Amino acid sequence: MNDRLVNDTVEINVPPLSNSVLESLQTLRTNLFYMNNVKCIAMTSTVPDEGKSTVSFMLALTFAAMGKKTLFIDCDMRRSQIKKYFNIKSLSRMNGISEWLSQQEQRIIYTSNYENLDVIMAGKCPPDPTSMLSSELFKQLIDTVRENYDYVIVDTPPVTAAVDSQIIGRVCDGVVYVVRDDFVPTRVVKSCIDTLERNECRILGIVDNLVDIKDASSGSGYYYGYYYHY
Repeated sequence: MNDRLVNDTVEINVPPLSNSVLESLQTLRTNLFYMNNVKCIAMTSTVPDEGKSTVSFMLALTFAAMGKKTLFIDCDMRRSQIKKYFNIKSLSRMNGISEWLSQQEQRIIYTSNYENLDVIMAGKCPPDPTSMLSSELFKQLIDTVRENYDYVIVDTPPVTAAVDSQIIGRVCDGVVYVVRDDFVPTRVVKSCIDTLERNECRILGIVDNLVDIKDASSGSGYYYGYYYHY
């Protein structure tokens, strides 16, 4: 990796996962692993609060646990949730993608306390994230990290929040669409997926997040998990 992009080490606190959730994430990882020409993956959803950012980060972590050199990029500059979700407090101020695209900072890649996992945070919310992401600089960054990592997971804003996910999806190898069960009408989800496809985004699959399923092993009780559909 170009040393000019590398910053400090950040400590990330990931809550323990149930076996069912971990197995579902591993299934998602395996499905993506066996897809041809897929190493840079954009993650999006229909609206906020569907668990997109959590799924995105945990997917990156499962690739890292597999021994793959993995980079997680938080491109949700409008409403970044990663620091809050994972209790990142080791650095008082973290430069991110917004500082790099505005050419205020070059060193934006942070190594993490998890082996094989590096991160780029969102940084401060800029006045016009869409223009920044539409620039040649963003494509150059994706091209650079693609050469240096086995997998790049990019968390993007929801489709209804901005056109950012469409812009990012076009420069990635495909899009994984996160849907919170019984949260958004199906017709709205389909409309958003159609929008992505019209804008030349390759849909890799859909993750049903926060699904209540009977525990088949015990015959009773419920758990939350991630389920992948093509």
